[in-house]
Amino acid sequence: MAGFTAIIKNISVTDNEKIVKLEAETEARDKIFTCELPKRLNTFNKDDHIEIELDYSKPAEERNTDIEMVGRIYAAETSDNSTTIYISFSGLLSKFTFPENYFQPRLKKTVYLSIKKI
Repeated sequence: MAGFTAIIKNISVTDNEKIVKLEAETEARDKIFTCELPKRLNTFNKDDHIEIELDYSKPAEERNTDIEMVGRIYAAETSDNSTTIYISFSGLLSKFTFPENYFQPRLKKTVYLSIKKI
């Protein structure tokens, strides 16, 4: 499991006006998260602090989160002591950049994402 706290740095509308792109990073800038969300589900604002969890195991119970999504890793790259993981959540794209070995990518595996405003 990968879990960390980040700050939303930007929220922008994509080419599809019904989809927004969230961009967040940790204060140390060692973990960066970009995620597409349906505009109608977005409850976040710039500078919100969020808690992000990414795991291969399905959560055991319902939790108090703002967003929960299930997706698949479709690509991964390693460079400059970091790993970038690309995930599709039913066509909505996300990108995570972590320090190398922080979260081992397993291509084509199901992953569970939860995001909570704190």
